[in-house]
Amino acid sequence: MADRPKPLVSLDEAQAFLDRYHGFAVDDIEEMSGGAWSAAFGYRAGDDELVARFGRERSWFENDQRMHEFASTDLPIPRVRHVGDAMDGMYFAISDRVYGQFLEDVAPSDSEALADVVARMLRALREAAEEEVDYTWRQWLLFGLDPDGHNREWWARVAANPAVAPIADAAQARIRELLDACPERRELVHGDLLAKNVLVADDVSALRGVFSWKCSARGDALFDIAWLTFWDRYAPGIAAIDPWSLRDDDGSSDPAIRHHCYELHIGATHLCWNTQIGDDAELEIVAGQLAELLESGPRRT
Repeated sequence: MADRPKPLVSLDEAQAFLDRYHGFAVDDIEEMSGGAWSAAFGYRAGDDELVARFGRERSWFENDQRMHEFASTDLPIPRVRHVGDAMDGMYFAISDRVYGQFLEDVAPSDSEALADVVARMLRALREAAEEEVDYTWRQWLLFGLDPDGHNREWWARVAANPAVAPIADAAQARIRELLDACPERRELVHGDLLAKNVLVADDVSALRGVFSWKCSARGDALFDIAWLTFWDRYAPGIAAIDPWSLRDDDGSSDPAIRHHCYELHIGATHLCWNTQIGDDAELEIVAGQLAELLESGPRRT
C-alpha cells in the first residue's frame, strides 16, 4: 500500500521536459491510462517508442529498472532505460513501450487462450532466479498488518469504523493463526497483477508487458493467484479461467490454507487502503467479501 498521491503533470509539461531530456522535440506524445501513483506518457523519440513516467518515489522506478533482469518470454518486463530527477521534486523513468490490452480487459470468450498465458506467467514468476532479501515471507505478511507501522493513521481509522473494525480484527486474527502454514519461500511475487499492470497481446497469444513492481516481494508465489481470485470481480476474463485451478501443488504444504490466508491478507490490507483514499463504496464491498471468506474458510475445490 502506498502513501504518495499521483502527481499532476500536464501534457505540455511532459512535452517540455522530454524535449529537454532528449535534446530535440519528441513526437506523438499522449497521456496514458493506468498507474495510480505515476503519470505516464507515451511518445516517440526518433525511431524509439517510449514511455515516460513521473512520480514521487524514486525507489519504485529503480525497482522496475532492476526487475528487468528477471524478464523472459513468459514474463516480459519492459526495460527501464533511465531513472532520474524531474521537475517539482518528482522523479522520472524512461521505458521501452509495448502494446496490448490490459489483463482485466480480456473478454471471457478468450478464456482458453488467457488461461494458457496466465499459467505461463505464474510459472515464470515461480521459477525466476532466487535472490537474497533481508526479511522473511512471514515478516512481509505481518508488515502489511502492523497497526503501529507506516499506515498507522489509516489502521486507526479502520479501528474507529464500527461496521468494519470487527471484520478487520477477525481477519487479522485468522491470518495470524494461519501464518505457520505459509512456507518460507523465495519465489518472485508481483503483488499487484491487475490495476492495469499487465498487458496481453490483442490476440491473447502472449503477454506483452508486466509493469509496476513496487509491491513485489520474495515469498510464496501462490499469493499472486490469491490476488487474481480476490479481485476477479473486476476482471471477467480472469474469473472465467479460475486462477485457483492454475496453482502448483507441490505437496509441501496445504495450498488451500495458504490461499485462504493470502486472500484474507489482501482484503484486510485493502480495508486500510480504501480508508486511506476515502473510497467508502469499495470499503463496504471489501468488508463484505472478507466476511464471506471468514465464514466459508479455505477453498477445497
